[in-house]
Amino acid sequence: MALLTPEDAAKECVARLEVASPAAYDISSFRADGFLPAHVIVTHKPTRQPVIGIYESPACVSYVEYGKARVASIHTLLRLLLSHVFSSYKHARAAVEAYECLANMLSVVMLDTLTGSKKRLLQQFVVKCYGYQPGLVTMRRNRVKRKQAAKINVSVQ
Repeated sequence: MALLTPEDAAKECVARLEVASPAAYDISSFRADGFLPAHVIVTHKPTRQPVIGIYESPACVSYVEYGKARVASIHTLLRLLLSHVFSSYKHARAAVEAYECLANMLSVVMLDTLTGSKKRLLQQFVVKCYGYQPGLVTMRRNRVKRKQAAKINVSVQ
C-alpha cells in the first residue's frame, strides 16, 4: 500500500461521507510547526464546524485496535493534546482550556491504570505501535541479551 499524504486521506474521507454533496466540505492543509506535525482539517462549509483532523505521524504512534479501526492510545492523545496547547496555529489554540482539561483527565486515567487500581482499563490500553521506535522495555531486553551473550563468551574462553 502506498503512503498517503494527509491531503489524500482527507479527500478519501470526504468521498466516503454519505452526503449528497462532497463540495459542502473544505479541506485545509497546514505545515508542521514546532509542536504539531503536518495536518489537514476537513470542515463542513455551511456550519463551519470541523469534521475530522488528519495528522502525519513522524514517529511511533501507539494505538488500540477497536474493530477494524486503530484508535489513538492515552499516550498518543496526551501528546497530541499538549502539542495543540503549545502550537502557534490559531485553530489549534482555539480550545486550549478544553485540551488542558481533557489532558488532565487522561493523565489521571493513565496513572490509575499504571498503579493497578484500574485493571480492566489496563487491558484496553495495551500499547501497539505504528512505525518503529524502540521502547524502554525493548532497550532493557536488548541490554540483558547483550550481557548474557557477553557472559557466555567469557565463560567459554
